[in-house]
Amino acid sequence: MSNNSRMILFIISPLCLTTICPTLVLGGSSAEAASADAYQDKAAPLTRGQILQALSAVDLEDPESASLMARLQVSGTNAVPVIREVLRDSQDPYIVTRALRLLPALGARDVQTLDLVRRLPGRLPDVENNVIATLGDIGDSSDTTQFLHALQSDNWRTRTEASKALAKRGDKAAVMKLDEALRKTCQDMSLDDIQKDSSLVIGFQSLKQMKIRLLDEQINESENEIEKQQILLQKRAILGQSEIPNDILQRHP
Repeated sequence: MSNNSRMILFIISPLCLTTICPTLVLGGSSAEAASADAYQDKAAPLTRGQILQALSAVDLEDPESASLMARLQVSGTNAVPVIREVLRDSQDPYIVTRALRLLPALGARDVQTLDLVRRLPGRLPDVENNVIATLGDIGDSSDTTQFLHALQSDNWRTRTEASKALAKRGDKAAVMKLDEALRKTCQDMSLDDIQKDSSLVIGFQSLKQMKIRLLDEQINESENEIEKQQILLQKRAILGQSEIPNDILQRHP
């Protein structure tokens, strides 16, 4: 065989294998071809029925339900219209809660979605808590009043979610109101009880975070270098403070 013939066979052989004898390249199994088709199906957009099935699944450890939920979590804004329907129409608090938790991950930050979430009633504490958490993720400072109202709740988790949301979205007026609410709650408590109360501890952490965030916003907005340096000094002072204010700590030797 000439060198030219060998070169032609070398070039043509891979093409022959893939076109004439695909089973040799793919491992000789039609099952693997089916597996490839299934993989392509998983990459396809979820249907309305599949989205509803994932949201209403009783057992998320079930392989099919787990697979649908995993796909839903990365499906982006394509799934948002169906999730809006669920939030508007469902009377099942657990389905509503599951749908709410998905919104931030799906990038649902448009006005229509926000208005819908803001109107959701707290059908159960778990739903109300997730409404607050979702607005903390995708809302804005206009939700401050709702967060401050939630600080008065008897449910410790509601108070905690409200504090966290204020850290992300609270405006300047909210700093004083959160500080007042926290001090009122702990005024008759011992230091030991304060430190054991997770909603209070997270509340004071959130207050500190809110102050720092607002100062960062001032720094970004300012065009005056001297003013920026003054704000930076305020920020460093807050960063150096304990999360529970010193005057509260000093009340208890």
